[in-house]
Amino acid sequence: MKALLYGNCQMSVLANWLKKHMDLVKPSHYSEDVKHDWEQNIFFPVSFKDKSEILSQAIHDCDLFLFHHTNNTEFIQSKTLYDACDKQKACITTFYFDAYYEAKNGLIKLEESVLLNIKKLKHRHLVHKSLYGEDCIDMSGWIEENWEKKFITSEVRHPTHFYYRELSKRISDRFFLSENIGLIPQDIKTHKDTNENFLDLRKLLPQIKK
Repeated sequence: MKALLYGNCQMSVLANWLKKHMDLVKPSHYSEDVKHDWEQNIFFPVSFKDKSEILSQAIHDCDLFLFHHTNNTEFIQSKTLYDACDKQKACITTFYFDAYYEAKNGLIKLEESVLLNIKKLKHRHLVHKSLYGEDCIDMSGWIEENWEKKFITSEVRHPTHFYYRELSKRISDRFFLSENIGLIPQDIKTHKDTNENFLDLRKLLPQIKK
């Protein structure tokens, strides 16, 4: 099986997990150089915005297509690639969660921001579902249930291992039920991992795990 991943740096974490279990369709297979190290195993929309022929070939070459929703007209839109792909495929909601920044302003402000973030994530999933039907993996419910139990992100676009382990489980359950494919390890190195906001959170949520 060959997997193609189209999206931002969050996809690179999934790629580092998947490449231990299967082949990846990579930019280098088409003699394409990339700007960032984390792009080596994925197709970053910014880098392939004018390379539709390469992406069309990559879609043809893959057996599994995992992608972030992209509707920016400057890039090749994910719906175009989705419609062209007759293989296994799923849209993964792009992670964004900035509520932890409100911890320094107290619990009420934090909880208000959490509610707003969850509302936006759920709306984003509804948009995705209208485009991709059941070919979506939604993490908004898990985030809603776990944000105060686990330190799920150190920066608004870069979740921690807690998030990736659950996401890898959902991907595995969806596509690899009959295969022995492990989850993303707890010590996985994400694209950006810091202690930002954690001390403020710990004061409000002493039970939160890191």
